[in-house]
Amino acid sequence: ALAPTTMDAVDLSRFGVAEHASQKVADNFLKFAKVAGLEGGCEKEQGALLLRLVTSVKPGALSDDHREIVAKLVGEKAIRRSNQLDAAVKHLSGADAVDDAALRAACGAGVEVSEEELCKAVDAVVAQDKAEIMESRYRTNIGALMRKMQAGPGGERLQWADGAATKRVIEQALEALLGPKTDLDLDDKAYRKAKRDKDKARGAVEPSGAGAGAKP
Repeated sequence: ALAPTTMDAVDLSRFGVAEHASQKVADNFLKFAKVAGLEGGCEKEQGALLLRLVTSVKPGALSDDHREIVAKLVGEKAIRRSNQLDAAVKHLSGADAVDDAALRAACGAGVEVSEEELCKAVDAVVAQDKAEIMESRYRTNIGALMRKMQAGPGGERLQWADGAATKRVIEQALEALLGPKTDLDLDDKAYRKAKRDKDKARGAVEPSGAGAGAKP
């Protein structure tokens, strides 16, 4: 796709695209940039989305007419993230008539998740999983927490939140709950040994009444 060393490479830096593109990629890119109303240049995020539309979506997956619809949504900043673009492509793939409202709902077009919404959702899932988090500490699976947030109340909006922002808010919440990292948080070998010792100690404690009636 991108060929930064070829003699006929095209500079797309005005679209925030760092790499030079082959003539074929550049022609397609410029075609959809024009449809999006961005032929004069655009922000880096829009350029990345248009490049993804041109290079990552297989030719047979989407007609040019449908690509133009997606490009226009990128141009108006209704689609701002790659997961929204992918959802739009999935919705349009194989479709004949296009319902604009249904498309926008399917890809979260125009949805902006505020920092306040993120913090509220993160606080809820951290409180729900507090016991497990205290056990795993900084080895808590952040991806699993994100998926749980998206499956919970308001998840239909949270799925369109910026992934980096969501990760940052979760990390801040974990730090507030757990405090500074300890040696066990930083040393995998020591952590595994401590966990084995803890599990062994738990197994050594019999439940109340265990062994009752056993022969001496």
